[in-house]
Amino acid sequence: MHSIEITIKNEKKKIYKLIIFLFIVLQVILMIYFLSDHLLQNGFIIGVIVVADILMFRLAGAALQNTRLRFNDTGIEKTNFPAKHYSWQQFSNVILKDSVLTLDFKNNKFFQVEIDTATANEDAFNTFAKAQLVKV
Repeated sequence: MHSIEITIKNEKKKIYKLIIFLFIVLQVILMIYFLSDHLLQNGFIIGVIVVADILMFRLAGAALQNTRLRFNDTGIEKTNFPAKHYSWQQFSNVILKDSVLTLDFKNNKFFQVEIDTATANEDAFNTFAKAQLVKV
């Protein structure tokens, strides 16, 4: 089974990093406040802080990842969280030109993104995509 993987640029990485930094600063300020008022002796507050930290780091990891699309014989898979699979029957056209990936759905939805140029050969990709669309 032939497969091509393309990485989409994450334009929002700087904003996500800023939000994570602000969350960490807020957490440090809250920890200093709780320590000064001896509120950390309550096990419930410690539990809430630990759960918030775990949730924040899981979401931060997902937000900072580059989105990857895998094109194969069965369809198009978005491999990052949340994973998604599209069959070739859902598309009227798929093309890669000048480092811009265009997915034209049959239901009049349109998805166009700039990709990481090092991840794809335009001619090979367009030949593969056209062959898959013709099969449908």
